Amino acid sequence: MQNELSPRRSQAERTKLSKAKIIKEANRIFGENGFHGTRMSDIAREAGLTGPGLLHHFSCKEDLLIAVLENRDQTDQKRLEELFGNLDSNQTLQTLQTLVEYNQTAPEMVRLFTILVTESIAFDHPGHEFFVERYRNYRGLYIDLMRKYQDEGHIRKDIDVEHISMIMMAMMDGMQIQWLLDPDQVDMAATFKVFLKIFSLGVKETAS
Repeated sequence: MQNELSPRRSQAERTKLSKAKIIKEANRIFGENGFHGTRMSDIAREAGLTGPGLLHHFSCKEDLLIAVLENRDQTDQKRLEELFGNLDSNQTLQTLQTLVEYNQTAPEMVRLFTILVTESIAFDHPGHEFFVERYRNYRGLYIDLMRKYQDEGHIRKDIDVEHISMIMMAMMDGMQIQWLLDPDQVDMAATFKVFLKIFSLGVKETAS
């Protein structure tokens, strides 16, 4: 029985490794060229496959894009859980700073996200619904963080935490664009640290 099952396990493992290689190369090429500028033949070549070999795993470019996005999101989600899982509210801003510092070490990841999210503004883009849902989920995460931060007295009660959360996300996304365009001149981590100082002063309770 063991000998009969071994080839099946071996084939399953080969399939898993092959798909992981495809997703890795597609992640890089989509990040360089966007969805519309990427050809399946380019991905197949970089993954060491023929065109039909690639289509055996992913029947079309749209399916491959979704697989890349889902793989990227799983990695992001794991990192966010590690950062925010048991977070004390006093650590909220420092944790956001840590996230920006990490992103600055991962230009390929940031480039992929920025190019694809920009393309996906078009309603007919295959990643459109994915990014709409992703932003909804992230807004919810940031709102929860800011609401807890407010409940513990770090943000004035007259400030809408939903608006603050969207401003925080916009700041992070906007910095990433400037950094990708001119990495030698833009230091995301240093800039975000200044922003957090201004943010902290602006949301504190004023002396009566």
